[in-house]
Amino acid sequence: MTTERNWTPTLSADGIFFCSPACGGGKYCKKADYDLAVSRSNAAAEQLGEGWETHVWENLGWHYKVRKGFVTLHFSHYRDEPTPSIRAWIELPDQPQIIGPSANDPVEALGLATQLARTQISKLEQALAELYEITKH
Repeated sequence: MTTERNWTPTLSADGIFFCSPACGGGKYCKKADYDLAVSRSNAAAEQLGEGWETHVWENLGWHYKVRKGFVTLHFSHYRDEPTPSIRAWIELPDQPQIIGPSANDPVEALGLATQLARTQISKLEQALAELYEITKH
């Protein structure tokens, strides 16, 4: 028998905590942190332009990301930090992920991931050229 877990967050009577019974975090999931995650994800999507979708979720606290196509920006921050650490993930179907280094700005994170992807492409092209030289004899 499978028991469904309730992932619907509920606000505590004092208005401080906002947590679902399935999370189990209780006092990790604060309403202020949820509001901050929603606000920051919306601001990032607006900064990046049309087509970016936000996602806020709970896992022993509130987390968020924005996504467009094959690119996801993951935001990590500790409570009350003014600036989150941001990493851009490029995730193509059936391909290895490319995860860029941490940045302080969404646009910078995208630039760093793009640079990393171009480096990987260059190395792959070099390896293929070497493979061609080996096999053409």
